[in-house]
Amino acid sequence: MYFKKTPLTQVFIKAIVTLGLFFGILHTGLSQGVQIDDTFGEDGFFKFSFQHPIVICTGALIQKDDKIIISGFNYSDRQLLFIRITENGNIDSTYGENGMVTISRNTNLRIEDMNAVAQNEDGSIIAGLDCYPYDNYHPVEPTLIKLNKFGQIDSTFGENGFAKQFVSESNYMATLNDIFIQSDNSILFCGYFNDFWNSDINHFFIGRCLPNGSPDPNFGNNGIVTEYFDGSNCEAQVIFQQHDSKILLGGKLNNDFAVVRYNHFGMLDTTFANGGKFSTNVANAYQLNAIAELKDNTIILAGYGLYLGNQDCSPYYRNLLVGLTQDGVLSGDFSTSGYNQYLAGSCVSEANNLLIQSDNKILVGGSGGEPFGNGPYKLTLSRLDEHGILDESIGDDGYENFHSGLEKNNCVTLTLQSDGKIIMVGDASSEGHSYLIAMRADAGLIPPGHTLVEHEQAEIWSYDKTIYITNTTTTDVNCHLFNALGQVLFSFTSPPGQSTYNLPELPDGWYVLSLNMPYGLVTHKLLFTN
Repeated sequence: MYFKKTPLTQVFIKAIVTLGLFFGILHTGLSQGVQIDDTFGEDGFFKFSFQHPIVICTGALIQKDDKIIISGFNYSDRQLLFIRITENGNIDSTYGENGMVTISRNTNLRIEDMNAVAQNEDGSIIAGLDCYPYDNYHPVEPTLIKLNKFGQIDSTFGENGFAKQFVSESNYMATLNDIFIQSDNSILFCGYFNDFWNSDINHFFIGRCLPNGSPDPNFGNNGIVTEYFDGSNCEAQVIFQQHDSKILLGGKLNNDFAVVRYNHFGMLDTTFANGGKFSTNVANAYQLNAIAELKDNTIILAGYGLYLGNQDCSPYYRNLLVGLTQDGVLSGDFSTSGYNQYLAGSCVSEANNLLIQSDNKILVGGSGGEPFGNGPYKLTLSRLDEHGILDESIGDDGYENFHSGLEKNNCVTLTLQSDGKIIMVGDASSEGHSYLIAMRADAGLIPPGHTLVEHEQAEIWSYDKTIYITNTTTTDVNCHLFNALGQVLFSFTSPPGQSTYNLPELPDGWYVLSLNMPYGLVTHKLLFTN
């Protein structure tokens, strides 16, 4: 269902109101905070336990049917893990073996690590590994593996499903940290490698391979670009493709955030920052984990930095968000100095992922709480406006914490299902067991692909026979829904604040929603489809 603004005269509305028939409608108040969806899993959480002491989450993917793939790595057995759960947080036994796929090795390679996962349009999965040959522990090279939508290795990709990527003759150990699949199914991947034979320091790399796993000869030097920062240690963590298809590569430079921008072919964009490279020198920046863009193309960097204030628990990490202009300089419109460092937990917080809402607000997922060993570590969710100021509609201070009941909770991925519900996925540990976990919550967000229609003192969007209205006036607003014949199907009153209206079953077709605002009539045309 979608909608668009449409002219409809007040005279016409008054005429057809007299034809109206009143139908019942279910109204549910919706606060601007975040509520755990207790219909998901058990009390809002999915938890999958492992006997092994070290299992971590490496990512999550939302499939077209809203099922969720959670990827992980078992360090005890050097094993890839893929678990699929239903949209409501239950194991999907039709996937793999009782809902889980495990991969240990292939004929020629041993798996050292897995840190990234991405999804093609057809539902197939690309995972990013670090692998080394059976007959030698080095070099460790970035390697991609492809699974079909059923969780089976795609043997047509690379060599029997594994595509090893060459980085450099001087590479001793490479770590692949992120994957981005472009619109033509080419695969961008990034990370860092250790130049042990020369300087013994880490350098950025970014590469691109074709959909079959072979290097893209039109990107960099036979599919790979290596980046150096004046002999300093640097580690690439994240790829982001901008609105104009330029590519941002972000990571850490010593204890700073660092970003490099390339064109489509892997050439440095020298119009960005200092010859194509940006590095921060703010707030003791330590780890850059995510990049996004606002509607005005302001670049947002999210991660964490060391806080050296006077609180009892300092020095510990705090969320750090940085705003950059398209030219690669700190934005004067973001917070007070181009960045905001804030606490989203009782003592420690780390921002790991972010989403840009349709209203341009910034939703940040992460972890926080007491320092490890001193108390529970929880999932954290915070929201800032487009100017980098905390939005206190979430919690009392602009953030909320969520506890799965396990001791140590770590958020790795923040994403949305098709109905706009928030999915936070990560890992946890408790009493010697490791867990992969997921949580679903409702923050009143607009689903992907849907559009918020804004008016003076009113915002409206809809999804799946449900209408969401934000009434910013101080009075009730009378609303009517009409069919194509001009008949009133039902009428309701929208109070100040946010409200949700679940519609009765209606035939497919066009409908008109009218709101009698204090300043005049507002109308919308809506299309309902099953």
